[in-house]
Amino acid sequence: MLSAIPAAAGIADRLHGAPDIGPDYTLFRCLDAAEADRVEHSLRESGVDFRLWYGRGLQHQTCYAGLAQDALDVTEVLACCLFGLPMAPDLEGERLSRVVTAPAARAVALS
Repeated sequence: MLSAIPAAAGIADRLHGAPDIGPDYTLFRCLDAAEADRVEHSLRESGVDFRLWYGRGLQHQTCYAGLAQDALDVTEVLACCLFGLPMAPDLEGERLSRVVTAPAARAVALS
């Protein structure tokens, strides 16, 4: 059922779940920070819990503050664009649809 929803929403290439990754979460990749802001707003509006998968990036962890570090440009770009969405083997119907269609509502379809 999960595979049919992203295809219909035009986001199949950017929604990653089981069996490629664990069955308890799905990752959604935004194209850029502007899209990530729109998707975050849509998820909050829809009441769908999420997390930025890598937070703000390892370089922003307090344990690394004050240490010398190289520029992590790719991390800076990617960290704000990868969302972890709730997923479970028994999540179905309206609940599953809401988790997937919330980011699709504000994402740019690539199809």
